[in-house]
Order: sequence, then structure tokens, then C-alpha cells
Amino acid sequence: MNTYLAANKEKRIELAISLYRKGKISLGRAVEIADMDYESFKKMLAERGIERNTSGIHGTEACLEHRR
Repeated sequence: MNTYLAANKEKRIELAISLYRKGKISLGRAVEIADMDYESFKKMLAERGIERNTSGIHGTEACLEHRR
């Protein structure tokens, strides 16, 4: 499975978006899985009408901690 995802950027992006939307992973982790920069990933979420979770464990604090 890891080899498949490594070779298929679109699948990694879809997986990251799906897990993020369900609240299973933080924005930082989603960015890592998708292999994208923060701004591009946030733009993609906005284009798809997916609201960013900015509270709780997967919100701002986790994002800031990830950047440190």
C-alpha cells in the first residue's frame, strides 16, 4: 500500500483530505501525507468547500506545534 501511495500523488491527496475531513488527522499531518505545502493544501480544502478545523487537538495548537 505504501508503494502504491508513494507512486500516486492524487491518491495521497485524496487520502489526506478524507482523513482530515473526518477529523482523524491534523492539518500538519494531512499536508505531510499529501506531500504539499500548507498554503496549497489549505487552498485545495477551500476549493472543495471543506472547512478547516481550528479547535481541539487537530486545530491551531497542533498545527503550531507541528511547525516548531
